[in-house]
Amino acid sequence: MLPDIAVVEVAARTALVLTATTTMEELGEVLSRLFPELCARAAGLGLTPKGAPFTRYGATQADGSIEIEACLTVEGSGGSGGVALDACRAVMVSHFGDYSTLGDAHFALGEFVRRERLETAGLCWEEYVTDPGAEPDPEKWETRVYWPVK
Repeated sequence: MLPDIAVVEVAARTALVLTATTTMEELGEVLSRLFPELCARAAGLGLTPKGAPFTRYGATQADGSIEIEACLTVEGSGGSGGVALDACRAVMVSHFGDYSTLGDAHFALGEFVRRERLETAGLCWEEYVTDPGAEPDPEKWETRVYWPVK
């Protein structure tokens, strides 16, 4: 069961971003490599991570691949290392549990967008509030799923 869906305002921020092309089956393995690399890059640039890491998703291709952006919000610009992400309005839902059921959250947001006659406006993303390395119980993992809307 998912908690209530909310329409939220997301502030502009600067993030370090690494892109990759993967499949949903290999997503966890790819992200487990990319996020430590992002943390190391932030440290090398003298930037402080701010908030939870997140992943933005492009469209799934005919061959089942998907382009992703592993992102880490940071304080400061990092020179050419940081990407400015614009403020936006989004629908958001918190998902609790392991990552295998995140599709339910995306489905719920899709239904909400259709029911409320909203128009999507950009890449959706998942923000990983709970660090699985620090919390071994998957039932306690919180992931916030966002769909930007106009």
